[in-house]
Amino acid sequence: MPESRDVVPEPEWDDEEDTLPVAVNRRDVRIRVMQTLYAGAIGELAGGTDMNTLFTHILSEYLENRSDLLEFGRDLLRRAWNNRETCDDLIMKLAENWDFNRITPIDKAVLRMGITELLYFPDIPTRVTINEAIEIAKTFSTDKSGVFINGMLDAAVAMLTKDERLKKSGRGLIEE
Repeated sequence: MPESRDVVPEPEWDDEEDTLPVAVNRRDVRIRVMQTLYAGAIGELAGGTDMNTLFTHILSEYLENRSDLLEFGRDLLRRAWNNRETCDDLIMKLAENWDFNRITPIDKAVLRMGITELLYFPDIPTRVTINEAIEIAKTFSTDKSGVFINGMLDAAVAMLTKDERLKKSGRGLIEE
């Protein structure tokens, strides 16, 4: 039997319906945003997608009683989806030895979400963004995705800092 620190609690699923558990924190919201970005990207490959429908079914229905989390999720999803070309350009620059099309769609969604937080959420510390992305990748993607996401986002922070595009402000947000 694994030690208690190795056990991840199972989410509370509704056996009556095939629904996601209700979100209770920002990680839950990030997971839903990643799933929505993934579904949107797959939908694009299949000939079309309706992000509003995806947003409603994957994200907003589970956050209707948590306006703070709904606002964060809506902003993160909107910015990640609308700026995916900017995120993808950065991913391609950072993944010099990787064919962009061979990066798993889930890893792309996690990277797009992480880069969006780095660029457009000045109040979220870089370490929080990176740690959340790593944990989500480890849960939903391949065995090596956590290491890959960590390396890519660390490199993104370095590149964005060098290019003076990383705008973090506030107490505890500027790494010294």
